[in-house]
Amino acid sequence: MRFPLPHALILGAVSALYLTGALDFVERRLTDARFSTLSRPATGEIVLVAIDPTSLDEIGVWPWPRRHHAEVLDHLMAAGAETVVLDIDLSSRSDPVDDALLAAALDRAGDQAVLPVFAQYERRQGGVRAAFVEPLPAFAERTLLGSANVRPAGDGMIRHAAIAEIWRDGTIATLSAHLAAPVPLSLAPFGIDYGILPGSVPRLSYVDVLEGRFDPAAVAGKRVLIGATAIELGDIAPTPVWRALPGPMIQILAAETILQNRALIEVRFWVPLALAALALWLILGPSRKLSWVFRTALTALIVAGAVLAALMAQAWLALLLPVTPVALSALAGLALSLLREIDEQKLRLLSQGFIIRRQDRILRGVVRNMADGLVTIDDEGLVLSFNPAAERIFAARAANVIGHPFAPWLGGGEEAASLDPESPTHEAIARRGDGRSAPIEISISAMTGEEGRTRIIQVRDIGDRKAAEQALLTAKEEAELANRAKSQFLATMSHELRTPLNAVIGFAEIINQEMMGPVGNKTYLEYSRDIAGSAGHLLNIINDILDISRIEAGKLELMEERLPVAGIAEAAARLSRPAAEERSVILEIDAPAALPCLLADGRLVKQILTNLLSNAIRFTPAGGRVVLRAGMRPTGGIRLSVSDTGIGIAEEDLPRVVKPFEQASTGHTRQYEGTGLGLPIVRALTDLHGGRFVLTSTVGVGTSATVDFPPARTAPAEMERRAAS
Repeated sequence: MRFPLPHALILGAVSALYLTGALDFVERRLTDARFSTLSRPATGEIVLVAIDPTSLDEIGVWPWPRRHHAEVLDHLMAAGAETVVLDIDLSSRSDPVDDALLAAALDRAGDQAVLPVFAQYERRQGGVRAAFVEPLPAFAERTLLGSANVRPAGDGMIRHAAIAEIWRDGTIATLSAHLAAPVPLSLAPFGIDYGILPGSVPRLSYVDVLEGRFDPAAVAGKRVLIGATAIELGDIAPTPVWRALPGPMIQILAAETILQNRALIEVRFWVPLALAALALWLILGPSRKLSWVFRTALTALIVAGAVLAALMAQAWLALLLPVTPVALSALAGLALSLLREIDEQKLRLLSQGFIIRRQDRILRGVVRNMADGLVTIDDEGLVLSFNPAAERIFAARAANVIGHPFAPWLGGGEEAASLDPESPTHEAIARRGDGRSAPIEISISAMTGEEGRTRIIQVRDIGDRKAAEQALLTAKEEAELANRAKSQFLATMSHELRTPLNAVIGFAEIINQEMMGPVGNKTYLEYSRDIAGSAGHLLNIINDILDISRIEAGKLELMEERLPVAGIAEAAARLSRPAAEERSVILEIDAPAALPCLLADGRLVKQILTNLLSNAIRFTPAGGRVVLRAGMRPTGGIRLSVSDTGIGIAEEDLPRVVKPFEQASTGHTRQYEGTGLGLPIVRALTDLHGGRFVLTSTVGVGTSATVDFPPARTAPAEMERRAAS
């Protein structure tokens, strides 16, 4: 791989920037972005006992008596904690009694407790001197020690931790190593994985542990770190991703990094520089004779590949692979290749041409994909352009129209008016190329350029709209005609059928009662009763049809009055009781006399109840039960319901039975007589009162029909008292 001088200069500059740390700012931002992308929960093996604001408020002024630490340690050990790390400075003396209590607690914990040590560095004449801070001997000799030191990176953030550190003449494990134990000691720093979510670390408040207000299972068999998280105590350090975290949380994230095998190792020096050299060679070597578009795409691919490789290396191998040397080399190589290819004038022309082509492409795409036709004509009326939508509307190809007058394509003598830019949007007739005519809507605007004035004609096909309007008008006329025919038919039926039926019923009753003398043969009496019953049944059907027709026509008016609910329920039951006795069906009424009055049309309410009772009795076998109930709804309205133990209705049939002339069984499978108008009339009369009709049923169990009247139809108690007086 040969590197000419410009290539070597680029690689040398990139190497210098990388090795001197000039690229660290960008690289760290990319690493932090990968942390956010590769977030993961904590293992849950480490529990934080937080010295938080709640604990400070309840316990009092800091520092606390060390007997509290002793009690907390005893509570944690009693709960079964595996290791307890106290990230608290115990290097100075306190109350002797408190110190003795803490020493005793540490003695009981033994090697399961860890206390912190840390080094403070002071600048003095002759260099930097380290001051080693340790717990009091009474504490240190009873337990293990661990280094609490953390050191910021070049940007001031805590990015690295260690498993062990140099301490006096030897080494000492860090607090995070104790929390992740067992782990081999090593002085090599590792990157903390800040993709581990601090919020997923189990946490207890210090005061809750002190007071015993915690579940021992939360710490049993786990490692516990006791430390300050309250901002007031000042143990806060800047970190990637999370901006700032308490020192104890940083120790836990470092320990979690070890536990999850996520100790991040940065790939340095020759690997990223070799990748940068490869990227530069790819841009300036094999692809140098290809177009700038291809080289730009290759550069984008190299940068994206570097970002993706770094993401995968961090996710799968816990490696921090630098991206900036590769990306900078690729971008610098692309810039050099472009500068070689074009000068300033070419670049300007290229930019302008790109903008013009883009705008032209957008405009052509808009015109080509418009739903409306777009036609442009010059001052002479000759067609300049004719888009695909116009071709479809006029059934003509653009090649056959462009250059010819547009006016002949408009019919009805409207050519002059239709092409005037001052005319408003209006309708016209299009003369299509296939010889047919079509209604259109046109609007015209004009623009003036170097070549003169151009008129822009927007053409919209309104054939579907006109057809819809005509269909709507025809449907309206047909509906009105049908309604008039229906009204005429009902009037004729009322006169032509009801009058003779009443005569038939009357004569049948005369024969049945032998008012004109004995009939002689008893069979004739049975026939007369059958004639009267059948005629009455037919009259009821005609009355139902007339009722439903009047309701649908809106000609049924309410005659409202105050109705005693128990009385009207009893009246309806009285009318239905003979039918129930005939079919051996038990009819019961549950209507308390204390119910308030119902403001409704008494005749129609009685019809509602008789229809429901008639249906229930008809479809209930002998020995069954029909119950008419009346009561109050929780919202204040009156509820009337009829339930039976009849044959029931299938769930899929419920929507049908409330439609006129529909029944749950039809055709040859029908076993029960009826027109299917009873329930539709009930629903219509309920709607007329502003109520709600609900029908529920289970096959083989029975049916329940409920009529709920609105609260406004419940008579106020004061009005009832006045009516009674």
